[in-house]
Amino acid sequence: MKTSRHIFLVFLFSIGLKTLDFILDERAREMFAEENRRLTLMRTGTLIERAKINTDSSIKGTISGLNPRINLLPIPLSEIQRNKDVKWENNPGYN
Repeated sequence: MKTSRHIFLVFLFSIGLKTLDFILDERAREMFAEENRRLTLMRTGTLIERAKINTDSSIKGTISGLNPRINLLPIPLSEIQRNKDVKWENNPGYN
């Protein structure tokens, strides 16, 4: 019983991943120049993966210089200044 439930959950998870890929591809086509694609890919955790996939075929998957830091943005200085009671630590790489 547990095995069949486990297989079903793995199946649902794989469907979810395929659905996310489909949605991201569809948004790229339908909303070209209407949304900030980088923020969408950052939010879904797929920015680095998609940057490696969508390159020139001669260098596919070999982009250097991409690291997890590009998934983060700095905390705006205006927010830090506005909230003086909070001990802020900016995201890594934005100190």
